[in-house]
Amino acid sequence: MVSNSYPYMPVATMVLMSYNQADVISESIKALLDQECEPVEIMISDDCSSDKTWDRIVEAVSGYDGPHIIRLNRNRENLGLIKHYNKCFSMASADIVIVCGGDDISLPTRAKKIIDKFNETNALLVFSDVDKYALNHRSLANQILISPPKFYNKRSAYIGAKSVALYVGASAAYHKDLFVKYGYIEDDSVYEDLILGFRASLEDRVEMINEKLVQYRIGGISTNHLACLGKEADIAYRITEAKRHMCVYRVRITDIIMRKREYLYLIPLIVFYLLKRSVRLLRLKLLLKLV
Repeated sequence: MVSNSYPYMPVATMVLMSYNQADVISESIKALLDQECEPVEIMISDDCSSDKTWDRIVEAVSGYDGPHIIRLNRNRENLGLIKHYNKCFSMASADIVIVCGGDDISLPTRAKKIIDKFNETNALLVFSDVDKYALNHRSLANQILISPPKFYNKRSAYIGAKSVALYVGASAAYHKDLFVKYGYIEDDSVYEDLILGFRASLEDRVEMINEKLVQYRIGGISTNHLACLGKEADIAYRITEAKRHMCVYRVRITDIIMRKREYLYLIPLIVFYLLKRSVRLLRLKLLLKLV
């Protein structure tokens, strides 16, 4: 069913955000249409792709007559990752919003297991393990993201405050109550999972499903930095990452001061890691000049 008016309120919204993923998005959409759960809203939103992504989206849902409700959105201009996230979350009809990458594959039981976890707990964030694989060489995936994200072992505000690898964002689902308290993300320079994960940890409402519910593609649009070749390109990427992480730490400090003052004791820790990133940024800039 492709519609903007619903005969019932879906229990969850699966949001697939795409940008220039014409070669892989059809498979990602099919995985959502094949979800084995009660009817959900499947919202596919394209951020003004310059390739054939939108055509592939329309083709993929054309003729679908299954139980899930399909909703399409095409941005008239490219918003960028964070503004696109904010728009999609505001458009989602359900309180549970399941994030889906345009180049990743959700296993058939993913939505059901996430919905069940939300119903069993008071979580604001639910995430799962992922099966990493490369678009062209599966062996490549074994060389990337070797260290498990920090929330895999312990999900506390202390861990969330200092870490820049909390969980794989493509495996996440959020309850809209998180946005009611903290609002949407205002800084375009950050990664959404590092902000939303920390906010959920401040509320002590983070849950993990210890199963691989997503096939996480390495080498797609969300991980295309891995394709950078040459020392100069690598240093430039690391500079960008250092700047992003510094922005993340600043947002975390603001979240504590404005909305969760009982965690003020974490601010010196965050400042320490912010300063470490500042020193790293200076070193990288000097190194880039020498290349």
